[in-house]
Amino acid sequence: RGGWRPTWVGDLAPGEAILFPPGTVHETTTTSHECAASITFQFATPPPVLHWDERFPALRRLWDVHECWAQFDLPYASLLAPPASSAALPVRELFFLSLQLGGLLPVRARRLAVQRHAELDADADGCLSVAELPPPPRRALGTAEAWPGALASLFDVDADGCVAAAEVGSVIERWALVQRAVAEEWLPPPRAIARQFRAEARVSGAGMPERR
Repeated sequence: RGGWRPTWVGDLAPGEAILFPPGTVHETTTTSHECAASITFQFATPPPVLHWDERFPALRRLWDVHECWAQFDLPYASLLAPPASSAALPVRELFFLSLQLGGLLPVRARRLAVQRHAELDADADGCLSVAELPPPPRRALGTAEAWPGALASLFDVDADGCVAAAEVGSVIERWALVQRAVAEEWLPPPRAIARQFRAEARVSGAGMPERR
């Protein structure tokens, strides 16, 4: 309500281009009386996971980019998914998995992340290498070669070349905290759900379930 307050505003002259990450809310306006034509080209590699992670609290609440929510969740959900299923699950199924996992208490999500770190750490050296990180899910942005490196940049918080269990836990916990907060913000209160159920039951002729 009240319109947007853009973070960046710029003018493009004929022949110029602008580059911004996927999931960026944008709007274009022609400032002259002449006709204007533009072409959009999407770069899938490298996946902009650091940009998504930095702005995730806002992006996850922004309905304008709801079709991108599944992509935003993939780096976290793919790491938490069972090893054999991460690459096999399509983006949509991983998104629902992420909603389920994001509904966990953030502390529990951290424990699950630490457990997955141990399962992925094949050489048990306490650090996840790029080779040990899970492959990209189907239809994920980026190539199969670029995806593990993108995950490493996301979870290697101190950029020392070692993706430690504590780092994975902290990133996943932060993500789960946003997911849970959004779910609580959007979930109608119990009384509202009951009123809606009664209204639908009256229309359909069905009764409310008996209490036992």
